[in-house]
Amino acid sequence: MKLKMTFLLAAFAATSIFAQDNLLKGSAFETGNDVLAWAPGHWVHIGPALGDYKKLLPQVSPYCKRMLVQDAKSGRWSMKVVTDKEYHKIKDNKGGVIMVSNSLNQTVAVTPGKYKLTFWVKGKMEKVPGYNALRLFLICTKTSQLLDHQFKLTDNWVQFQKEITVPAQGASLQLRFALYGVGEFQIDEASLVKVQ
Repeated sequence: MKLKMTFLLAAFAATSIFAQDNLLKGSAFETGNDVLAWAPGHWVHIGPALGDYKKLLPQVSPYCKRMLVQDAKSGRWSMKVVTDKEYHKIKDNKGGVIMVSNSLNQTVAVTPGKYKLTFWVKGKMEKVPGYNALRLFLICTKTSQLLDHQFKLTDNWVQFQKEITVPAQGASLQLRFALYGVGEFQIDEASLVKVQ
């Protein structure tokens, strides 16, 4: 029995040494605390000649939604981000459609080296005037952009995997999932682990 217990403890220790810690908080999207780990945000992309973004932001807010939904890749819940096309009734100074982005953000501490980002995503974009897309931005320590990826969304869960390298001066990494225009996306089982 003592030999068996020693073997189990050794196996557990070896597994722990090689286990990769997920740097993302709330990555399973199963609880309210998971939601709170991701900062929401939305923005009106407009030049001064066409309007004041500070006045337009509160008008756009009701159409930019984020919620847990019972439709997951694994577990029970996933995070859903929606921008409703009703925001199109808000116009710029010339009567045109304004551009809105609706985002989920998280910043994590990192050290220089290689990391693997993995998550599952699905969704759809509406066919309406303007730019409609889901983009992922990875920004390192507010100095360099490591990734700007635009997704082709589908009704089925698709896994996204990307290896990135944090440069020598890198101390933090911001992930921003930005939904531009009208549409929705869901995200589940996100992870960021150091691989080298």
